Amino acid sequence: MNAVHSLSPRERQALSVMATGVQFKVGARQLGVSYWTMKDHIASARKKLGARTTAQAVAVAARTGEIDMRPLPDLTNVDAMAAKGRRSALMTARNEAAEELRNVMVAVQSADPATLAEFEKPLYDIAARLGEIAKLWEKL
Repeated sequence: MNAVHSLSPRERQALSVMATGVQFKVGARQLGVSYWTMKDHIASARKKLGARTTAQAVAVAARTGEIDMRPLPDLTNVDAMAAKGRRSALMTARNEAAEELRNVMVAVQSADPATLAEFEKPLYDIAARLGEIAKLWEKL
């Protein structure tokens, strides 16, 4: 049996949430589970997929169609009031990072499985940027 098809629905949900670039804590909140439950879902998915990292698990799941990367949240509809100052800068940074994430994930879906490791660093960099933007946004 293909390891990808042995993922539970919750593992698929957890990977899909992580694919948006959020941190475990935020992803857990989105799924309505504890931080540790989220970590467990991801660890289980990584093991089943034979992935060393979360980014690699997301890449494998996206490549095999286990999770769909195209319906990432639309981050371009910004309230007109947020168009000034710091919020505007954060929204611009978030939109750019989200677009970059979409582009990388499209490339992952068409990549040769032997080259998937090369996407790990760009995915982590984008996730880190999105995490920092989210922290700054929460402080506004």
